Amino acid sequence: MDTLDLSENLLSSVPAAILSCSQLRLLLLAENVITYVQERAFQGLQFLQWVDLRGNPLLTVHHRAFSNLPSLNKLILKETRDLSTLPDLLASVRLEVLGIDRASLASVPHDFCLRHPRLRSLNLHLNALQVLPDLSKCNQLKLLGMSTLDTERTKKWFSNQEGRLQQIKWPPQSPNLHSTENLWDAFEKNLHVSSPLQ
Repeated sequence: MDTLDLSENLLSSVPAAILSCSQLRLLLLAENVITYVQERAFQGLQFLQWVDLRGNPLLTVHHRAFSNLPSLNKLILKETRDLSTLPDLLASVRLEVLGIDRASLASVPHDFCLRHPRLRSLNLHLNALQVLPDLSKCNQLKLLGMSTLDTERTKKWFSNQEGRLQQIKWPPQSPNLHSTENLWDAFEKNLHVSSPLQ
């Protein structure tokens, strides 16, 4: 089995039965009632490329829930309120899209871009980040969401990205933030079309 869509099924956890789908590449778990992703939720799924957990009332995920997934190229964790540490994604060298917005991330590892050289989209919108991560080695980055940072370092970094990124400025409480969500969704869909599962 290549694709498994378990969206909108009122699942309260990631089903252990998915571990028997060793060829699984696309796992859609959107719009369920999952609050926690356990450590071994995806263990052994070496071909897993995309995990979509959008629309779940996720509180947090185990730090190692996504470790040892060498084919992972897209991970979306929206509104994971209690997630304060970036999950272990060391083995995911093919990662192109990472969305962890509305969480409690305080920092991003200093060598994040070296570990993920293919990263094209990074959404860390509305986290607890106090310092802009070093993104100078993210040469493929096209879309960046970090609306909670407004420091001189952020402005300097954006000014050095001539033509690579387009900055969209909206006030933090702007009603236009829904437009930003639509922009992210459109970009992620376009990225998936331009980089289909292989």
